[in-house]
Amino acid sequence: MPEIDFKKKFCILGSGLSGIAAIEFLLAQKASKIFVSETKKFENLNVETKKFISNLPSFIDCEFGLEHNDTCLEYDYLIISPGLAPDSPILQKAKQKQILVLTEIDLALSQSIKIIGITGTNGKSTTTAWTAHILNSIACGNFGLPLCQAILKNSNLKKPFICELSSFQLTHSNYIKPNIAAITNITPDHITWHGSWENYLGAKFKITALQDSTDWLILPDHELFWPLEKMTKAQILWLTASAGQRENAAYIDENNNLILNIKNKKTLICNAAEIKLVGKHNLENALIAAASVYLTNLILLDELRQKLISFEGLSHRLEFVREINGKRFFNDSKATNPESTMVSLEAFDDDLVLLAGGQDKMTDLTDFCKLANKKASSIILYGQAAERFKDNLMKYGFPGYLQIVSDLEAAINVAYTKRLEKNILLSPACASFDQFKNFEARGDFFKQIVNNL
Repeated sequence: MPEIDFKKKFCILGSGLSGIAAIEFLLAQKASKIFVSETKKFENLNVETKKFISNLPSFIDCEFGLEHNDTCLEYDYLIISPGLAPDSPILQKAKQKQILVLTEIDLALSQSIKIIGITGTNGKSTTTAWTAHILNSIACGNFGLPLCQAILKNSNLKKPFICELSSFQLTHSNYIKPNIAAITNITPDHITWHGSWENYLGAKFKITALQDSTDWLILPDHELFWPLEKMTKAQILWLTASAGQRENAAYIDENNNLILNIKNKKTLICNAAEIKLVGKHNLENALIAAASVYLTNLILLDELRQKLISFEGLSHRLEFVREINGKRFFNDSKATNPESTMVSLEAFDDDLVLLAGGQDKMTDLTDFCKLANKKASSIILYGQAAERFKDNLMKYGFPGYLQIVSDLEAAINVAYTKRLEKNILLSPACASFDQFKNFEARGDFFKQIVNNL
């Protein structure tokens, strides 16, 4: 990480969460030459952002409603939003002029801190929160607080920050070096933004690019990740079902115990039945969280175990809501694509009503339909995507009850009053924007209706 001279000039692209965090961090470092370039018009910003901008010191110049222009190139450092397209003209010009381009994460890493970095397509937020819960540390990055704000709110910089890292953040950063890094899994996502599957995969793999032999990398023992054995300098701990096949491994044994095997020393963490979160994927998340904390050597094993089994999960991620009249409701509104819904379907053996639909991402439904045939007894569809989902399910011979309703509330009522299955799962496999502001609003609405039954 190059040393940052806070007396020089900084341009911040965007006034979103990372942009605001960068401004606060620069002000805390006594930076006095700051320019903010925001493509949205000021009147289109949310209330909190308007208030923050309005209260900035007078020496900070701001520009609204314009594309990032050559004014930004008059500064020594360019702090960019993670959502900025990799082929953005301003980014290309900055690199040509050899302006140092940083992310908000990079800015935070100018401080002497340790991070546990967690990425993946699914499960990274749950694993980040779980690890932070065990270690009593701060969850930050792409989840929770931006890393800059986490540093400002925490005086103890010796404890590692648990940092979720998105593919966007990893694409733009060249200075991330986690002491412990983990990849939960990788399936196709954000391919349009990245330009190709190879670019997306490469972005995720960047989490280990700067690691050395003192660091650890936690990986699924799958052929997709095997090339990293030659690419990384870090020690690898494999998530594997093959007990005893790796010198460093985290696995579930024949007695359903979570085991860490590090340098061929086996440690029992807990039994899978003690984990409160349902689903095989959450046992894998638990192994990553337990391994990450164990490798820090910061807490005793008994405390690690107690914290691991006390974690109750995150909202909207296969969240148990309520049991009423023998029916159990689960909120998995975060499942905005078929792959995420498939992970949740695997958590149930049978006796399941699936509520799915919303804004159609036009993703391939082949694997989703084949798994739904095995896992769901009934499927209630709603929203913009309902007809296409129904057509595909019928194409693959869905054997159960299949119905289209007008909206999510109607789907809940049909599942509760007319279906006999014990488990009712909202896992939409679609975006929420046809009826809701975001997946959180959709999940909150689901919980509200269920709690009023």
